[in-house]
Amino acid sequence: MLLTALRSFLRRDTGAVTIDWVVLTAAIMGLSLAIVGVLWDSLTTNVGFLNRTIEEKAISTSFE
Repeated sequence: MLLTALRSFLRRDTGAVTIDWVVLTAAIMGLSLAIVGVLWDSLTTNVGFLNRTIEEKAISTSFE
């Protein structure tokens, strides 16, 4: 009886798609974090440059 129940459990494939999506999502998140980790220094440098450029721009408050 226990062996039959175990075989039946192993043959069922309901939920297999859910497991596939969980694995794919975890892989995508892992790759995303790895890419951000590699590019972090250049990203912060470029964001700092962009921030300084925007801060240096004069804002006109009149319609001349």
